[in-house]
Amino acid sequence: MKSDGTSIPVSSALVLPPNPGTTEFSYVAAALGVADRVHFRYRLDGIDEQWQEAGTRRTAYYTQLPPGRHQFEVVASNEQGRWAESPTRLDFEVRAAWYQTVWFSIAVVLLSAGILWWAYLLRVGVVASRERSRMHAITSERERIARDLHDTLLQGLASASLQLEVADRQIAADQSAKPLVQRVTQLLRQLVDESRQAVRQVRSQSSEEEDLERALTQISNDLAAPRRVKYRVVVEGTQRRLRPLVREEIYRIAVEALANAFRHADASTVETVLEYGRDCVRVLVRDDGQGIDPHILNAGREGHFGLSGLRERASRIGAQLTIRTGAGVGTEIDLLVPASAAFDRPAPRGLSHWVTKLYRRGAGP
Repeated sequence: MKSDGTSIPVSSALVLPPNPGTTEFSYVAAALGVADRVHFRYRLDGIDEQWQEAGTRRTAYYTQLPPGRHQFEVVASNEQGRWAESPTRLDFEVRAAWYQTVWFSIAVVLLSAGILWWAYLLRVGVVASRERSRMHAITSERERIARDLHDTLLQGLASASLQLEVADRQIAADQSAKPLVQRVTQLLRQLVDESRQAVRQVRSQSSEEEDLERALTQISNDLAAPRRVKYRVVVEGTQRRLRPLVREEIYRIAVEALANAFRHADASTVETVLEYGRDCVRVLVRDDGQGIDPHILNAGREGHFGLSGLRERASRIGAQLTIRTGAGVGTEIDLLVPASAAFDRPAPRGLSHWVTKLYRRGAGP
């Protein structure tokens, strides 16, 4: 036997060096008188699927044998063409190079997984940074709009309201124009109050700087909810960090839904349920008020875009919005945001999750 031209003595513990270039197996048959009539065939376990017909050739060649244990078999035929019942076998081993070992393969897999994880974290960081930049731009634009509203529209309405109050005091009580001036003055006061609330909402950064639960709790104060209305926030599940833009849209949807409940539902109880699930985050706003007229639910109130705005915001973040209502039974506005859109990372799977999964598998169908 030779490996790369070097003769190797045959023994019971035959070991070849790593990556042998050319390996030669030489063999003979004990039939010296009719040597030219003896034919051979051979095969190498793991390399040859079938016997290789060698004819009278007495050498077999193999190149680049893989690491591991191998068995070379050779069988001869006599002058009548009858093959021996059992082949002659030679067991040997080819050593593995350092880069062919199992430990090297494991190290490569771990290194590849580490690189992929690092690339994933880098991508998440880039996306998060991009979202923070967009949120900063949105907040800056919102503050600019709020300043413009306060310095122009709100100040103008307040000035007009004051001038009407002065005119009202100068009009005699028996004048026919006095009730009209008083009604316009009252409408202007209401408009000024609603404008101030709108400016506060535009300038509000609670949905960005605080957690969503605290922001939802503060909404009743921001909207100046009637004192007779009982309002509460219920949080279910383990709180998780939401993507900034998604959190902003959820907050704005909740603001619009609660504004409708406080101002138009004539409700005594309003509740917001914030649920952090594994597959989604859910916000449910419900009241026990008079419900929404079916025509308004389908077509919207003329001059108002609250319901259509809710649907547009939900569609923007890939969420599902469902409105359930009925006369005298109140209204439910149900928002479901998929986890893939709501969260940066999937929810961790705890021990209880795997125990439950194994239990279900063992229980069968």
